[in-house]
Amino acid sequence: MNPNPLGFREIRDVMRARVCEMDSVRGRLVLTPMWRRVGQDGNCSGEKGGKGMTLDELLFDIHVLEYELQSFERRFGVLSETFYEVWSQGEEPADSSWVLPWAAWAGAYESWRDYRQEYMQTVQKLNANGKSMTDTIEITARHEPILVSA
Repeated sequence: MNPNPLGFREIRDVMRARVCEMDSVRGRLVLTPMWRRVGQDGNCSGEKGGKGMTLDELLFDIHVLEYELQSFERRFGVLSETFYEVWSQGEEPADSSWVLPWAAWAGAYESWRDYRQEYMQTVQKLNANGKSMTDTIEITARHEPILVSA
């Protein structure tokens, strides 16, 4: 009898939600940054202390996620993009002990991809509002807050 009544896809979905919740509750910087909180719908969203996230905080979260992705890539020997392509098509791990790490890896990749998209959109909006990239870098180099719009 299988000791785990959940299938791979159910475990994957539970891990996504659990990792998000654990990060918010325990203050970990893996997948869900400190400024996010788990909403009633189970999705990560929110603001820290009533203020929005800054570009500096978003960049920090991207770097943390890149570190996490690199550790998975070293462990399993493939780039995250390669892994995620087959994982998102429903391919299951050959070794059952890889189910939870694969779910965490996929969650980290999705978060990294989404945060990079938020970063790029914010920079594009700044440029569209008349700021040059040099102006933006001048502000970010001093670590002055640039709010990221949702």
